[in-house]
Amino acid sequence: MFLRNFITGMLFLGIFFPAEGFAQNRGRANSFFNKALLSAKQKNWETAIIQIEKSIQLDPTDQGAYSLLGQWLYQKRDYGAAAKVFKTASGLSHKAATAFALPLAKVYLADYNIVDAQILTNNYGQSEAWDPIKKRLTFLRENLNQSAEDTLIKLSERINTPEAEMYPLLRPDGKKLYYTRRVKGIDEELYYSNWDTCGDWFTGLYFPPPISSPAQEGAMSISADGHYLFLMRCENKSENGWAQGGCDLYMSYTQDTVWSTPLPFGATINTPSFEGMPWLSPDNRVLIFSSDRPGGFGGNDLWISVFEFGLWQAPKNLGMEINTPGNEYSPFLHPDNNTLYFSSDGREGFGDLDIFYSRKLKDAQWTTPKNLGYPINSSGNELSMSVSVDGKSCWISSDRDGAKGQYDIFTYNHLDETAQPDAITYVAGVVKDSLTGEFLSQATLFVKNLRTMEVEYIFKSNRGNGSFMMSLPMFDRYEISTKRHGYLERLDTLHLDTQYLSPPLFLSNALLPNNYVPPTTTELLMTGYFMKNKIELTQSFIDSVKGKIQPYIGQPHVRFIINCYTDNTGTPIFNEEISTLRSLALRDEFLSWGIQNSDLTNTGWGEAKPLWDNDTEAGRNLNRRVEILIEKPE
Repeated sequence: MFLRNFITGMLFLGIFFPAEGFAQNRGRANSFFNKALLSAKQKNWETAIIQIEKSIQLDPTDQGAYSLLGQWLYQKRDYGAAAKVFKTASGLSHKAATAFALPLAKVYLADYNIVDAQILTNNYGQSEAWDPIKKRLTFLRENLNQSAEDTLIKLSERINTPEAEMYPLLRPDGKKLYYTRRVKGIDEELYYSNWDTCGDWFTGLYFPPPISSPAQEGAMSISADGHYLFLMRCENKSENGWAQGGCDLYMSYTQDTVWSTPLPFGATINTPSFEGMPWLSPDNRVLIFSSDRPGGFGGNDLWISVFEFGLWQAPKNLGMEINTPGNEYSPFLHPDNNTLYFSSDGREGFGDLDIFYSRKLKDAQWTTPKNLGYPINSSGNELSMSVSVDGKSCWISSDRDGAKGQYDIFTYNHLDETAQPDAITYVAGVVKDSLTGEFLSQATLFVKNLRTMEVEYIFKSNRGNGSFMMSLPMFDRYEISTKRHGYLERLDTLHLDTQYLSPPLFLSNALLPNNYVPPTTTELLMTGYFMKNKIELTQSFIDSVKGKIQPYIGQPHVRFIINCYTDNTGTPIFNEEISTLRSLALRDEFLSWGIQNSDLTNTGWGEAKPLWDNDTEAGRNLNRRVEILIEKPE
């Protein structure tokens, strides 16, 4: 290791080295210097640091060696050691003090040493090269003192290894963690881990083929219902040389546990530029990803594509409110469908890559992104973050101090309330044929907010098992209209209060075929009687009829039947005519009450179907009647 005491005590100006041996030492120092460069090229950083330290021991006046060592220690996040190297180099001469002031100030800021960074800025910060230092100083003064309820917790060695672990994603039920591992420092592969009920994660497992392949896979997004998987695959080549290239987006589907072979998106999404880090919205209709394609604002920008008319539409840039001349990576749109988290180095922050969040406004606009602050962001790089369903916890990929393999996965359980997403819950279920029980895929569920009376979400049932999973903001009432070709529409009403926060609500949406005719029963509601040769009924009888049928008006598959009869006095033709006129008079009353013409049947039966003996006056009075019947589903 670097002999810090030796540097601080004996190496000043090289005064302890005899002149006759200095040339020989310089030659040996150059040899170690070149070996260090070769080791660094091979990314063998520990060996490179040891070799450059030996070079400095032999030639303590070599400013280039100090510069490399300080830079490598800075990249290793060993800020204390890097600061000592730069301070020692600054003591070599007045020119050296000026040359090393800027990198030393940068190290101080990374270590949150605002006081010493400000002193260096006051003494040396006259050139434009110091402008980023001045901006960072201002930012840290305003933001570093933010209160933090807790520190980040690094996941155990079951997840974090000497390799880099990135892009953590927690399944909505909290029982599975997906992430990317950079194997041997080169090849990125997908991994997952299951939650151990004892309070930790099981050892991460390699995502099997066909998801994994000899190429590089990483930064995946999985739909809330667990059926669709979007991923980034790199090292792609296309036959025509332009449809794909480098890193592109792929999609896979599963009906149960077996994933289909990932297929690339078409040229609408994939280009010869970089396309990666996909994120699928909770309703499976919006794709956000990072790309350096032409038409952006700088390096990598965030782009959005919407699934309409059975196709993913041409991506649009999220705009200058989100994107900067720098790089924007790792979008995560929370299941509330309104809060977007992402990583950026194009805005002032605590380090190179910080995590920001923005809220969606109407007309696809976004609020100005806000830095998530300390301790989520550090002087290192925060590459990506995902947030729990309840919005209180998050999982972060960071190379901050002590990260074992460049990037490790951390969790933080006290996300500030101002940065938390809206409260949501999941509504899961299946769509099926009400008669056969067959699962119905590609049914459309329109979700109307009964407060705004607008359709705010559209979901689809999955092919194969007809399942769906919807994330909906809490504390609102919704009308869910389920439609599918060949079936009658189904309407459900939900009031999502606190009882649905956990566990999620389950719906079984059973649809009836268009040609379905439900079995019915016919029930006699009332019987009334007419005076001889009269058409009118008493008003009290009409009022009684209205009261009886009122509960059934407007109900589906309900019909009303009016049957009028006479006694056998008079001619058959006269009796049929008068009974028909009586039924028409009653029909007019029914229509005035809002009953549709199609839901009514009226018949004048004349002297048919007598119930009593027509040879007596009493029997004839009872046969001269009207029967009101209702036909309704069983």
